[in-house]
Amino acid sequence: MKQPVAKNLRLMAYDGAAFSFMVGAGETFLPAFALALGLGDVVSGLVATVPLLFGALLQVVAPWAIQRLGSRRRWVVGCAAVQGLTFVPLIVGALSGVLAPAALFAVAAVYWATGLSAGAAWNTWAEDLVPRSLRTRYFARRARLMQFAVLLGLLLGGLLLDAGREGGSRLLAFAVLFSLAAIARGTSTFLLSRQSEPAPQLDSLAPLAFATVRQRLTRGSSGRLLVYLLCAQTAVQISGPFFTPYMLSELRLSYLEYMALLATTYVVRILVSPMIGELAQRVGPRRLLFWAGIGLFPSPIWWVMADTVEMLLLAQVYAGVVWGAFELCSLLLFFETIHVRERTSVLTLYNLANAAAFVVGSLIGATVMAGFGVSRDTYHALFLVSGALRLLPVFLLRGVEEARTLPGTLATRTVAVRANSGSLEQPVLGAMPRRRWMAVLRARARSIARAARR
Repeated sequence: MKQPVAKNLRLMAYDGAAFSFMVGAGETFLPAFALALGLGDVVSGLVATVPLLFGALLQVVAPWAIQRLGSRRRWVVGCAAVQGLTFVPLIVGALSGVLAPAALFAVAAVYWATGLSAGAAWNTWAEDLVPRSLRTRYFARRARLMQFAVLLGLLLGGLLLDAGREGGSRLLAFAVLFSLAAIARGTSTFLLSRQSEPAPQLDSLAPLAFATVRQRLTRGSSGRLLVYLLCAQTAVQISGPFFTPYMLSELRLSYLEYMALLATTYVVRILVSPMIGELAQRVGPRRLLFWAGIGLFPSPIWWVMADTVEMLLLAQVYAGVVWGAFELCSLLLFFETIHVRERTSVLTLYNLANAAAFVVGSLIGATVMAGFGVSRDTYHALFLVSGALRLLPVFLLRGVEEARTLPGTLATRTVAVRANSGSLEQPVLGAMPRRRWMAVLRARARSIARAARR
């Protein structure tokens, strides 16, 4: 392997680890921080969703900005640096014990805007840095390192916050935790700046015309799949953002117990991912997505019945399996039909539509919370309604075509850890399959072999 390539791969792996530690130790605990500041359950739930929409809106300008700068590296490094600085007002708020809800939402919006904007550009940059022959294996190994770093951040966060709570210095513990997250993102920024950048093909970075993207997202099978995913996500987010305040405010779990529930779902998703990939190859991603969509129905209902930490952990194990299948099959089906050069633009608009579904669902939940008051009965009603609504859009999948590319599992990067689903994942586009006809031939060969054995 040539020296510049080896150096870039090494720096990219370390950068991914530093970024992932920031995810695990930083934004993950923002809803818990809102509760510690006394901002209430509704604010705690909405701060996990509403800023995501502003971030998705601002990432749309990323291709234009990169063209003006003439460099993907400069844009990614700049966004990463600003994202790291968003922890400064959080640290100040933790030390002073005061941070207005509007300021908290503004900080979170900048965090997501810079994070998503950097991620879209990084996808095309990374594709040029990693030789095609190494991409699948390299990004799979890098993903494992990043997953370990996320778990390390989660574990450290739970330990620090629990120690602070026992010692009566809970907000000081948040200040320390956010400081570590800022240092991690600063390290990530430095490592990004040390990576080389091939001459950027700026024409390939130009955003697709809105009409073109709309056609990609709304035509035929892709359109039906998108409608299903947005309807399902809206139903999920009616209750999803309010799991954290329910755990910490209503059930009064310790931070260690809270961290254990977060980590359980995340770890289960990691462990079952290879098995889900194999199952998707056998039965097809569309069929597996159908059953995963049905499986989303009882997930929040577990929380109504659970009255011990052990039962809650079982609920999180179940959620990890179902969400792992749901997201893998969604990615396989959605991006399989999109041309390689169009994936970055389509991913940007997909993020925007997905964030809008997050906000719509969470605002419905917040309206219910505000109208009926914060109580255990209200939470249980949200969980039951959200679970029931997840069943309704499943039948939209009948018109979705089966995927022809079956790569098994896909390389993703964790951009957030969530109590209800384990994590929010973004695909690494450079690691996704490029030659569908090869996969089709392999699938046909397997089919012929199975028929011969019969």
